[in-house]
Amino acid sequence: MVALVFGTGLLIALGGGTHPFSLGLLALVLGLAMALTRSTAVPIGKGPGLCWCALIAWILLALCWPATAVDWRLEAETLGLPVGTSLSPQPWVTLEALLGFLAGSAFFLLAQAFVPDSGARRHAMHWLAVVLVLLGAGAILAGYQGWRLPWADQVHVFSWFPNRNQTALTFACGSVLCFGLALMPRAQLRRKSRGAPFAPKHVAPVFDLASSSAFIGGVLLLYALFQSLSRGALLAWSCGMLVLLLFRAREKSHNRTVLLRFAPALALLLFSFFVFAGGASRDRMIDAITGHTLHAEDDPLTTDFRWQIYTDTVAMIADHPVTGIGLGQFHYIFPHYRSLPAPPVSILHPESDWLWWWSELGFVGVALIILGLTFLLLRLRSPIVSSHDSLLCSEAIRDRNYRHAAMAALVPFFIHSLVDVGAHRLGTVALAICLYTLALPQTQILLRPRARTRKLWRAGGLTLVLLGSGLAVLAARKSPSLTAYAPSAQEPLTSAPLQWQPYFRAALQTFSNDPDMAVRHFQRARFLQADNAEIPYVEGLFLLNRQRDDAAFEAFHSAITRSHEPTELFRQILRRTATQASLQVRLYRLAQSDNALLATYWSALPGTMLEDPHRLDQLYSDWPNLPPALRGTILNQLQRRSLIQPLLELFQSSPPAIQREIWPQAMRAQVAAGQHEEALALFNQWVAHKPLPEVPVAEEKLRTLQANALMHPDDPAASLRLLQAYLSRKMWEDTRRIAERICETPEPPRDTHYWLGRALSETGHSREAARAYAEWLAP
Repeated sequence: MVALVFGTGLLIALGGGTHPFSLGLLALVLGLAMALTRSTAVPIGKGPGLCWCALIAWILLALCWPATAVDWRLEAETLGLPVGTSLSPQPWVTLEALLGFLAGSAFFLLAQAFVPDSGARRHAMHWLAVVLVLLGAGAILAGYQGWRLPWADQVHVFSWFPNRNQTALTFACGSVLCFGLALMPRAQLRRKSRGAPFAPKHVAPVFDLASSSAFIGGVLLLYALFQSLSRGALLAWSCGMLVLLLFRAREKSHNRTVLLRFAPALALLLFSFFVFAGGASRDRMIDAITGHTLHAEDDPLTTDFRWQIYTDTVAMIADHPVTGIGLGQFHYIFPHYRSLPAPPVSILHPESDWLWWWSELGFVGVALIILGLTFLLLRLRSPIVSSHDSLLCSEAIRDRNYRHAAMAALVPFFIHSLVDVGAHRLGTVALAICLYTLALPQTQILLRPRARTRKLWRAGGLTLVLLGSGLAVLAARKSPSLTAYAPSAQEPLTSAPLQWQPYFRAALQTFSNDPDMAVRHFQRARFLQADNAEIPYVEGLFLLNRQRDDAAFEAFHSAITRSHEPTELFRQILRRTATQASLQVRLYRLAQSDNALLATYWSALPGTMLEDPHRLDQLYSDWPNLPPALRGTILNQLQRRSLIQPLLELFQSSPPAIQREIWPQAMRAQVAAGQHEEALALFNQWVAHKPLPEVPVAEEKLRTLQANALMHPDDPAASLRLLQAYLSRKMWEDTRRIAERICETPEPPRDTHYWLGRALSETGHSREAARAYAEWLAP
């Protein structure tokens, strides 16, 4: 069992067996272990065995079952895509997923060969806790150092798995296990009045070295859990701790009193972590509770989007309720049912193990899984302990406490499967198998396996050896037959898969030779990958070169609706179609449906097109819907092109709130048009004039400042001090003269133009004042 414990830790550290090479290597090792060892001595029972065989048979039967004739399958047939059954398009996907299921089953059968007596159980649980604490410490250290693993380089927090939620689930189970070991009652010897001189007595948990170490390990894994930013794993951890405390509450003697002491301490510990060490996890939990999405940028799959995934998955299940869509096919079928636009990430699973099983295996498959799990969980029932021998009874109670800790650590795995897919990852499944095996009651009678069972056992091991070695070889050669390498395959459409990349490459290769076939390949690729904007964008460019404007616009429209950055893609399309008048008209109509696209349209429009009267009429109608920064940019373009009258008309037609934002451009336009009095009146209407110095400068100090400025004509500081002195005495002519001299310097202070305009305005020079004010307002 210790070997399985360390093997589980190694499997988690190497990515959880999600990559085809690691999956093949795991199957190879498990097959060798089955072929070289005896069959399991602890029978799993007829119920689980029959459910397992029935599930395998159902998977193979459902693959060849005729698919339900739904709309998207009918459309696929018109495009020449073979989807009559689940197996026909890409059998390697199903076989690869089936191999993972068989590898997990082999790991489970090997674990059942372990006979969980009290001593071996205790040592295995301690070693498992040590392995998980080391993994948690490594994750915390890597998080602070900013390290990333090659298979999880896209995860924004450190993760042993390609998905951070699987790492969080591992830490949740490990934390509950460590706290369970920390709360383990200790045994002391007490003297009896009669009979045996000494008898064991279970007392409250004490903080000896073992308990303290386990408690620190649980705290460390809880901190690593918070660092993983997984709300589902935190909820699963809470459920596991609740079950652990309920188990402790059932204990007799002093343990109930001790529970009342430890429950507030654990609640305070969790609250302290939540407040002081929660970080982004705390913010995400608060957002989920309050319904806000302030930190949605940390997680592209927000709560609303997850619920939409569940809804769309249920719609897919409704079309295939009995047989499902086929094992491993969810990623390729789900885009035809998704109702929301494309997210920043591709949807690989329905965010729930049970929905995933139901969608791929149908109702019958889920029923067999539930029935098999029920049979397995019934094996966890505690045996009846006789009180005839107090020593045996005490040892059985102690062993039961360890079993309860393993059961509580197993709870997060089942809770998390409702909101994530930990049961589909071999690393987390191996951890659950270890915990389940450690939670089994001690077997008193070992049954010798039959000869037929031994032969089937070795035959299964040899089968896994062949499948695992074949998969490892294919992964080492990066064969396109595997899902991990199919997108980069350069082969033609020999197997007609349900993956868009081969059709997209075929379309690019037939650009010039066969345009009609290229369009058909584009249509197939776009149909298969409904959340990819690159396909219709490239298709639109191809159709644009073929002068098929109607089809090009339809492809561009599809690309914009699929893109998670529609404004940037719309800008690129506008640049590529600037010379296509008909397309420009259609793109403008499309932009009017969304203010963000409308702003992008006017920001990408060349300034020369603003000289078109028809374009100006469109600008007048769209002006109230444009953002303030864009309005200023457009007004600057109009001013640079001497389109003063349209600029002033836009200003006059704007509401006061918009006029407050754009009046500087309008004022500068009036100055350029020679409307100085109107410009000065507009300036006085919107500007908050600067206050003059309250205390006039004394005559003697004024002479000193004049002399200093005369002696240092190139010193701007001396001129500024003299300017302030003139302003304090309201000597406007002298202020104008010194301000003009300062403005002639290479880099005059910005406010100098304002004071020059103020002096000119006070002395009756309206034209010059308006120009000075306009210079002060210039960006």
